Amino acid sequence: MLKVNQKNENSNPKINDTANAAPMSLHIDKPISDNMVWQHGKINRICGTAIAGERVDARINGATYSTFASPYNGRFTIYIPPQAPASGLTLQISCRHEEKTFSDIAFGNVYLIAGQSNMEFMLKLCYPSIEAIDQTTLPHISYFKPQITLFPSKQTEIQGHWEKLDSVNALEFSGLGVFFASLLYLKISIPIGIIDISLGGVNLESWVDYEHLSTITFYRQELQEYELKITRDQLLCLPNLADNDQKLFAELDKMFPEEPHDSGLTEKFYSRDFDDSKWETMRLPDSWTQAGHNHAGIFWFRREIILKHGEELHNYKLHLGAIDKSDITFMNGTKIGESGDMKKFDAWNKKRVYDIPKGIMQAGRNILAIRAASLVSICNDGGLTGPAEEMFLISDDGSIKYELTGIWKYQETFDAGIEGMTCMRKFGSGGPNSFHMFFDNMIYPLAATEICGVIFYQGEANAICMSHTYYELLKNMIASWRQNFRNAELPFYIIQLPNYHNPHVFAPHSQWALIREAQKEAALQMQVDYIVTIGLGEVDELHPRNKLAVAKIITDKEGKKFHNQKTPATPELLSVEKSNEKLILKFSEALRQQAVYGFAVSGTDLEVFAAQAEFIDDYTIAIWSDEVPEAYAVWYAWADNPEFANLVSSENIAVSPFRVTLDGKKVIGKNLVHSYSER
Repeated sequence: MLKVNQKNENSNPKINDTANAAPMSLHIDKPISDNMVWQHGKINRICGTAIAGERVDARINGATYSTFASPYNGRFTIYIPPQAPASGLTLQISCRHEEKTFSDIAFGNVYLIAGQSNMEFMLKLCYPSIEAIDQTTLPHISYFKPQITLFPSKQTEIQGHWEKLDSVNALEFSGLGVFFASLLYLKISIPIGIIDISLGGVNLESWVDYEHLSTITFYRQELQEYELKITRDQLLCLPNLADNDQKLFAELDKMFPEEPHDSGLTEKFYSRDFDDSKWETMRLPDSWTQAGHNHAGIFWFRREIILKHGEELHNYKLHLGAIDKSDITFMNGTKIGESGDMKKFDAWNKKRVYDIPKGIMQAGRNILAIRAASLVSICNDGGLTGPAEEMFLISDDGSIKYELTGIWKYQETFDAGIEGMTCMRKFGSGGPNSFHMFFDNMIYPLAATEICGVIFYQGEANAICMSHTYYELLKNMIASWRQNFRNAELPFYIIQLPNYHNPHVFAPHSQWALIREAQKEAALQMQVDYIVTIGLGEVDELHPRNKLAVAKIITDKEGKKFHNQKTPATPELLSVEKSNEKLILKFSEALRQQAVYGFAVSGTDLEVFAAQAEFIDDYTIAIWSDEVPEAYAVWYAWADNPEFANLVSSENIAVSPFRVTLDGKKVIGKNLVHSYSER
């Protein structure tokens, strides 16, 4: 899961402690180093420690700027006035007889990129990769990837150094970050600096400071408990596990000291003759989240397979696709395979393939039964998640094949809740998901660094059980970062979650759709930009490899801003009105007139049908279904992976998923009655 280069707490730099410092000691705070890029056109700062009361000089670009170190603790700040874009400069900082020199300093545009694994996703794993980059741009890009520290208090300095990009080291950095910097340099021709503080699996609660978190009512009590916990741990000098997985597994062992009782085993849900007539049904492959079970737990799935006479004489291979996190699989009451541990991640989303020897299956009716179990929720929890093409039964010679997608019966036997995920918010030292941990360690120490803007790509870690708080969290994160960087209008690009998992025209319980809605609404409220990535994801890959396409969208906007040109806007829904049996939707931007799909509509009964759509003019679309005489609600692209959704502006900017009713409510529709393919 989460791997962090965790330092010993005793190595934490204490730059205010000068009692034991050498008599002549000049220390310059990071991120100043060779190859650094400063933000052009802004007042930049040099912070550090020098001999108390002594003069400190900084020379750069033919000018000298001076100050005096504090007589109390030796701290100093030198202000560098706004500079024009430049590169290849030398920075010299001196105090009495000591001098530090930094080479290849530039003034350009500096961007902070942050988020979880899709931002961290390295260029060498992307497709396309380095071959899609104009490598003449690389020497003009500097990259700062600091060491991750996870202390339960605000840090004053960040560790790391700037590197000039080349065709080798670029492969190890964020694919999205490198693509963005390279494409942007081609547009603006000034040095680019990237500060990358991304880490896989980090939830949004970690990125918001304590002060802003405490204003969110939902978190107030839990936050107070956490502050007491870390204070107690520090006073008692309790040992800390440095590895987040160890912390999680230890917590799960406390929550579930024994394997939960499973009535499915005692009642033999796996038996061929067990009566499942009263069970619910679910279309697989899919997560049980999509059926409204927004928690971890134990679920049983059953389906019938009818073999023709003579087909029972073969050996078979059973392909089930991915299952989260453990499974026990039976055919006609016989266990044919078992993988994983419901509390661990060793088999998380690994594809299962099991042998079925001749003699287990028989001509006629056969029952495949699977117990899927997961006690901790990650991104999209539970069940047989596919993909569809990996779910089939095939004979040893390949002559017989049965697809296993479609309607299965299922029954939940244990609700594990969401504490297996939310417990990580209170791990403290070494736990990247802990409250305000990433803000304290990775954002706060950058307060003296001027940046041009932020690109933020996060949401997967909150999508399973925390979508209901995401809007408030994201608003407060933006506010806390703007306060930290002393810029009330600091620009952000919020990258929405891409399409992921099995496609649906409409999925009423989609948590990814709720996260996208929260990302859009928070961005609009805070007057920042958001990037729609529907169409750029993959069915069975949490980390879509085409980061170039996302970078192109952002770079087009940022390049136009730099040249004071009008940026392409994301179409926003302005109004919905009823005309006869149709809903009339009006948008803020001109749309591309084409056959459009991805809409679903219902009446007040919330029975949902795939909808037809036609343009009235460039800005207006009529939505209806012949099965819905009194249209009331409409959804667009409302699913983890919205099937067919293709509404774009005339400038090819995708429309964000949305839901709307005539009276302005946010309703949850029932399951889709008819999809496009079933009409």
